[in-house]
Amino acid sequence: MAHKTRPVILRAFRGIDGFASARELHAQAVGNGDALGLATVYRELRRMVSEEIVDVVHDLDGEARYRHCDEAHHHHLVCERCGLTREIAGEEIETWIIGVAQSAGFHQIRHTIELVGLCSTCAS
Repeated sequence: MAHKTRPVILRAFRGIDGFASARELHAQAVGNGDALGLATVYRELRRMVSEEIVDVVHDLDGEARYRHCDEAHHHHLVCERCGLTREIAGEEIETWIIGVAQSAGFHQIRHTIELVGLCSTCAS
């Protein structure tokens, strides 16, 4: 089913700015005229996250929010009040993670980092 579902979800992402919940993506897909169930959206999003086709962050309520992201590996700053999300990348972070993992005897490390705080608008 993934070969039919994935293009539908990718189309739904195009209609949404920023991160979206599975329910919002499902509603967008239905609004686009595509027929698929919410459980199918959740399953495909899990696959897309594991294949690094989409990014996932969790809001303050713990709900997963997704965004199609075809850029290089990166992390996120997330405003805990308004949900604004910015991508960040940093060689220092990556070097530190590799060093920590290697010193603990770990290899083939995958990771995601979310820095949560207040954006400049919400902090004012």
